[in-house]
Amino acid sequence: MLLIIEKLTTSMDDSRVEMLARQHGIRQKRDNGGVKKAFIAFLKRADEGTLSRIAV
Repeated sequence: MLLIIEKLTTSMDDSRVEMLARQHGIRQKRDNGGVKKAFIAFLKRADEGTLSRIAV
């Protein structure tokens, strides 16, 4: 599940990823490299239920 969502996230444009990140309470940090990188880090720590909701 994680692999599929990571691939989808990297192919999405930044505005869509930012929208998903805001829905899950992730804010962009200036020194972090962007919201995409922060969202992928969130995905790696997420449980399977969260990953399923993101996929849908």
